[in-house]
Amino acid sequence: MCPADGQVLQKPKKLWVFLLGLGLAFVGFSLFAFSFDWQSYERASIPTTPIAALAPGTTVKLNGTIEAATMVVIDLQGSGDNHYWVLTPFRLGDASGSISVDVTDVQGSTSFWVIERGRHNDDWWVGDAASIIGRVASFPNGTRYVVANFIARTPVGFAGSGLASIFFASTAAVAGIPGAAGFVRARRNVALHERNSGAYRGKVEHWRSCGECGELLGLGTGICPSCNAPQRQPSRAIESLPTLRFVTAFRLLSRSERVAALTFTFVLPPILTGVFLWIAYMIGLARSLQPVLLLLPISAIVFPLVFGPRFLAPQRITLGPHEIDSGRAMRHESVLAREVDRVLTIRKGVREVHFLITRGDLSLGFGPGLTPADFEASRTWIRNLAGALGVRYQENLSFTEAISFMSRRVS
Repeated sequence: MCPADGQVLQKPKKLWVFLLGLGLAFVGFSLFAFSFDWQSYERASIPTTPIAALAPGTTVKLNGTIEAATMVVIDLQGSGDNHYWVLTPFRLGDASGSISVDVTDVQGSTSFWVIERGRHNDDWWVGDAASIIGRVASFPNGTRYVVANFIARTPVGFAGSGLASIFFASTAAVAGIPGAAGFVRARRNVALHERNSGAYRGKVEHWRSCGECGELLGLGTGICPSCNAPQRQPSRAIESLPTLRFVTAFRLLSRSERVAALTFTFVLPPILTGVFLWIAYMIGLARSLQPVLLLLPISAIVFPLVFGPRFLAPQRITLGPHEIDSGRAMRHESVLAREVDRVLTIRKGVREVHFLITRGDLSLGFGPGLTPADFEASRTWIRNLAGALGVRYQENLSFTEAISFMSRRVS
């Protein structure tokens, strides 16, 4: 709790960020499901046309009774997710006449959006009432027939239940509203703190922390009383440090980073979305709402949100004697220069990253995407910052060594 303004000092909890992201993802899912439902409602609202009034070249909805020489006309074969429809050619008759039905376009379909489940253990028998949406065509001799595109039990049976849209919209509201509220509240508290804390008269001044254990020490302390580590004394005034500004460039990232960024941002999302839409069309939306299949559209949303801002957007770094700032699309970080107590550079192969960490464990990292000249200029600056603060600058650390140093574990 900040004594300056009574606000809780913390970044937005990961829970709020997760809920907000989940809510936004399910908004997309609900819109997708609603588009399916809307199409089904439009099919259900098409008026029926008497068979005697059919004209070749039109798309119509027919309602009548199945006429055929065999008992089972439409048979659901297979089991589980491997089901498919097998249709026998039949005729549909109403009070005005009968017409031959071409089932070629729906033969082998796996979708219950295309063919509704029949009354006889999912099958359709001769004499069953049926509604068909299809295109009217004619043979060379002028005899008309209809090419079936959708088959349902009743004229309004083409409409879905709408449960998928309701489920997704409800989940979006349940997750997104508290997530957005918590995220906005945390960001507001941080903004109020940054605005009001400067006027607080009870701030602790002229302190430093031990670079080994983090113990708070007064300036001039030679040995930490907690871990007995000798303390470096400042070599220069921090105000003497210049202000440097850098901007990263995508072309300066490593080849593997560029390929990964482009693949996960632009290539995979449309492929995953297309695969999910194809599966949903083939087996029906309701049957496609399975956790494993939902990973496809979720990944299509999450990948560009994660990799796009992280790699494609330029990072703007400002190194100043008062504040060190890093900003890119959808993300902004800053630390006060005087609060930095760990300065390190991690190296793995040709990749190097600078990290600045405060006593409160706020951290800021940068490096990939800078020109070699800018990277070395930033190295010189943070080395001088470490000298001005009297802390160790750890260079060329491995990842394991960096984790140990950042967590103040001394080997």
